[in-house]
Amino acid sequence: MENFTLLSIGPIVVATIIATVSGLWVTFGLPVIWKKRLIQSVNKEHRATQKPGKSSSKARLTLRNYFEQAFYVIVCALATVATLFLVANRISVWYGSWDDLFNRLEHDATIHAVTTTPTTNEGIDPRSTESQQPSDSQAGTPVAENSNTPSASANARPAAQTPVEFSELQKAPLNNPVLARYQKEKRGVWIRARINGQGELGEGKTLIYLPPSYLSEPNRAYSVLISLHGIPGSAMEFRDALDVDRYYGKTVREGTTAEAIIVVPEPFPRNLDTECMDIPGVSMETWLTTTLPNWLKQNLRTKDDRNYWAMEGYSAGGWCTAMLTVRHPEIFGAGIIKAGYFAPIYAEGKEWHDPQDPRYLLREVVKDKPKVKLFVVTGKQDWVFRDSYEEFRANVKYPTELTEYEVPGSTHRWEIYRQSSIPAYEWLGKNLPGFATSSSGK
Repeated sequence: MENFTLLSIGPIVVATIIATVSGLWVTFGLPVIWKKRLIQSVNKEHRATQKPGKSSSKARLTLRNYFEQAFYVIVCALATVATLFLVANRISVWYGSWDDLFNRLEHDATIHAVTTTPTTNEGIDPRSTESQQPSDSQAGTPVAENSNTPSASANARPAAQTPVEFSELQKAPLNNPVLARYQKEKRGVWIRARINGQGELGEGKTLIYLPPSYLSEPNRAYSVLISLHGIPGSAMEFRDALDVDRYYGKTVREGTTAEAIIVVPEPFPRNLDTECMDIPGVSMETWLTTTLPNWLKQNLRTKDDRNYWAMEGYSAGGWCTAMLTVRHPEIFGAGIIKAGYFAPIYAEGKEWHDPQDPRYLLREVVKDKPKVKLFVVTGKQDWVFRDSYEEFRANVKYPTELTEYEVPGSTHRWEIYRQSSIPAYEWLGKNLPGFATSSSGK
């Protein structure tokens, strides 16, 4: 039965055959049979009246014929839809198994720290996590990180801050001509901007969310969360599908996270699979790590401190988040990776670098022990995405800190992205000083 798992080629072949046969039957088989039946019916009636060609009766399709045709049309349509779904699922891994598809797996995720701050001295192996695993009685129940551990309590302290003088345009962003297009809502303000510098193939389209207090507290600096979508995709998905402002705002209202500016750029202009790298025509890595942060610091009220800068992303955006965070720890203090991968997956004909280039194999990059904190949303049935993650995880050591949010099935779908949002933002508030509630208003 291995050839008929959800991700194998067997079900695709069977569904394709059923769709093809039923389609040909409806298009060619049934009309031929009906034509023969009608001719036979007319000839029989003519012979009965002994007046060939002068019968007033007309051959008609019966109700049975219509039901017969409708049945095969429905079979063909369902098989076609099933084929398309199975192909798309094999590529994107929305569901890892039949049990995952039919919701027969355990529903709850588990959260545990893979690496943490050493508790006594540097000689202790920080990857020892036996005491952090959920007990049998807790299996299937989300396990929050212990806020009393040295990692959580120490990291929650806000970093020392120097008073910053802001310009008038930083204090009143709605008067800034580069931020002219905005939409005020109850939960804050969404602004559209075009930030140049990506290159001749780039667009620089960027969505920016300002929290509710941003307009009323003109002397306050805010942390920045850069959110990266997948491919194909759009920045609007974070606002409309993932409700990032609503989920993040919920953790703010519950007192677990400080308000932050949320920035949603387009890392894949015109759906070009940049892998967030500097490639011919688009300097995406440079733009995301230099141009964009500098633009935000110039136009908005931010802190020039890695403890106030974090990234999040899903799918290809999850890869970008992992790659940019571990390669640029001087800029970003933390990353939230949802259903991402940890080695580049190049589109055919778009191999920007050698697939074995150690600069972009994160299992190699992390051996340098970048001082960053990572929250990884992964599934036991994430297929190829899981393989690269396990290779990466095996090489993570302190001071790189890794927390894992694991679901029983696959994670490559909206419901998992949304489900993991609040735990991820709560984790961010506990582990990065700039996002801790004690840093609010400082």
